[in-house]
Amino acid sequence: MDSGWIKLHRKLTEWEWYTDVPTKTLFIHLLLTVNYEPGKWRGVDVPKGAKITSREKLAKETGLSQQQIRTALNKLESTSEITKSTTSTYTLIQLTNYEKYQDTNQVCNQRPTSDQPASNQRPTTIKESKKERRQEEYKSSKQKVITIGPHENVNLPAAALDSFLSRFPETGQAAIDELSERLYRDPQKKVTNTIRYLEAIAADPELKPKSKSGPFSGQLPDWYSDTGSEFASEEERQRMLAEVEKARAQFSLGEKGEK
Repeated sequence: MDSGWIKLHRKLTEWEWYTDVPTKTLFIHLLLTVNYEPGKWRGVDVPKGAKITSREKLAKETGLSQQQIRTALNKLESTSEITKSTTSTYTLIQLTNYEKYQDTNQVCNQRPTSDQPASNQRPTTIKESKKERRQEEYKSSKQKVITIGPHENVNLPAAALDSFLSRFPETGQAAIDELSERLYRDPQKKVTNTIRYLEAIAADPELKPKSKSGPFSGQLPDWYSDTGSEFASEEERQRMLAEVEKARAQFSLGEKGEK
């Protein structure tokens, strides 16, 4: 997997997710890491253009958060770039058009010069047909509803989600997480207009973007370990542990306690 190359067409710049950095990053990472020929993993068949992985592993490999991985996978699935099947131990991700992207044995569309006059019309017709089909698929994908949020209970059309996150880059994801928590706590809660509800939450001046770690996030820093980490000295380790315990005490006061 460390050698070889993949093909990446210039038309990728026209792809609908090209300006969505997490989604583009994950898609290119999948192109680089899926099987280039069929294989097996612990008795499971892994076809060409597929890989067995998990959100946690993809996050470590790409530098994205697990929430970004979840959202990007949903977007790629909504536009039929991938299919995925999940079990209790792994997720199998398949690039639906891997052969189209990477097949090195494609037949060139251009015919010999002697045959060119008779074949000029056919490629044009095929290209127009493919363009119309892509336009229809694009419209359909934008209308497809995807499920997001920590509890996977917030439903939004892909286009609406993309628009919302672009309008609220700082608080958009925090608003989605907050709505997901509210719906989880109150399953009978009815939200008639999800986008407007999210906009109201995202515009709340009290809402703060959620960080991966910190005293009020409910999570310990990535470097922290109860069994000890490698520090320059024992004194530095003890100082770090003291800071973590202080953060724990602050968090116990609630997110609105004194900082």
